[in-house]
Amino acid sequence: MKTIDLKRAFLEHVDLTGLLPEGSGILLAVSGGVDSVVLMHLLGTLSTDRNWHLEVAHYHHGVRGREADKDAALVKKLAKEYGLTFQVGSLPPIPEKSGENWEAFARRNRYKFLEKCRKTAGLDLIVTAHHADDQAETILMRMLHGSGVKGLQGIREKTGKVVRPLLSFKRVEIAAFAEEKSLPFRHDPTNDDTSLERNFIRHEVLTLLGSRFPDYQTGIRTLAENVRELEEYVEVELEKKVETLMSIRSDGALCLNAAQLLSEPPFVRKRLIHHLTEGSDWRGHVWRSLDNFFRTSKTGRMMALPGEWMLLRDRGNFLLSQAVLFQTDDIYPSFQVRDLSMRVGDYKFELDIFNESAPFSTDSSVELIDIAAISSNRLELRGWQPGDRMNPLGLSGSKKVSDILIDRKLDRFAKARQYVLTTGGEIVWLCGICLDDRFKVTEKTYRFGRLQWLKENVVCAN
Repeated sequence: MKTIDLKRAFLEHVDLTGLLPEGSGILLAVSGGVDSVVLMHLLGTLSTDRNWHLEVAHYHHGVRGREADKDAALVKKLAKEYGLTFQVGSLPPIPEKSGENWEAFARRNRYKFLEKCRKTAGLDLIVTAHHADDQAETILMRMLHGSGVKGLQGIREKTGKVVRPLLSFKRVEIAAFAEEKSLPFRHDPTNDDTSLERNFIRHEVLTLLGSRFPDYQTGIRTLAENVRELEEYVEVELEKKVETLMSIRSDGALCLNAAQLLSEPPFVRKRLIHHLTEGSDWRGHVWRSLDNFFRTSKTGRMMALPGEWMLLRDRGNFLLSQAVLFQTDDIYPSFQVRDLSMRVGDYKFELDIFNESAPFSTDSSVELIDIAAISSNRLELRGWQPGDRMNPLGLSGSKKVSDILIDRKLDRFAKARQYVLTTGGEIVWLCGICLDDRFKVTEKTYRFGRLQWLKENVVCAN
């Protein structure tokens, strides 16, 4: 494609799509490679006519040593030539136990840096230089990894504040433009290493594909557009399913009627879970594991999902919750016995002290205790732990807390959020469930304590 053609086609495209409205404040992400340098040139030469306010950001990944420093130096030099503000960020060390691969860690931190720059500068958009070949590589990789239908949408032209106006243009067209304009750019030799998955697809698979189908990028882009239209319809239908199948418990867990969900086609029930967890592109093994879970799981079985979500089969329901909500290891600082009210996770704990007896309640979330039995005059709230024992009111001898929870038929999510009130290492109250017999009110009690463990009613019935 001739130089004038690319510039004209680019301008026509952004006008047709409205990706870059006139007067926009734009943060341009520039690596120093040919694609981002061309994009900087296009936006830089068009900015006056379109009243765009441009700023440039570069992210230093801390690899390739002095060569990476030269990348940053070139971007800084080009920004100065265009009269643009320049910012640079650096990738922090990846935590040893993060469980995240380097590429995902780098991408997440790069976009975090770009968003911070955008907000600080008060700009409207972040613009990146992804192009049609990047789209083809992404979709082919997702196909090979067994992506769900949603993954075949590939890269979107706009996601939130991030815009990719070169997505319809081929790498060869961009490179030809750079050559005709004699634009300086940097080459990253790690992009030539075909031991890396994306590079193998780029240099081996797509090169061969292009020798037979020179316009394969257009066909793949059309596929992505068709899938996107299908996905828009699917999302609308899934929202309708949510209204009829799901309720939300007071602890935040999402509750799905098992019989209704299992009556749906496999595609619908798997996509509904993906929809509720706001999942990104799940790989094939996740979809297969989820399908197997629906077919074989029994009460008490759990499955870990991406994004720290957990799916639990519990009698007549499937429960969906994020692992970050689990609070069994929470320990609240010990406190003196006195009137108080404090928030504990999704609950509110209250203690009121009286010199006269208050009425007894049949509500298990309210209990009366003998304050004199708290010899240390201090109490502590913590999550229950394996091995905990107590003497349940009305029973002779002690019993494991785990057995009490099983007897009460609490699901595993509820167990993970169960607290105990203790004093001196002894359990006073299995909060909201039962009192320890050693702290009950007797005829000799002269100082009374009313305990309350308050929460909203559970809206999901078994």
